[in-house]
Amino acid sequence: MIEKGCIISSPANKNIVCRLETAFDIIVTHEQRHFEQLKETYQLMAQQSSYKKQKKDALSCVPFYNRP
Repeated sequence: MIEKGCIISSPANKNIVCRLETAFDIIVTHEQRHFEQLKETYQLMAQQSSYKKQKKDALSCVPFYNRP
């Protein structure tokens, strides 16, 4: 189908059409962006987890009655 230059419409807007090959490029790029967002989110979660652990470790040496 790619070799024949098949044309498809966008699932978001039927008035937008492109070649199947172009649609595959769009889909792959879109999914790569999702993957990058996932990696950024994972890094932020790891940083927050590390911060919470550091805070917890710091508080462990403070008597319970003096903790914030």
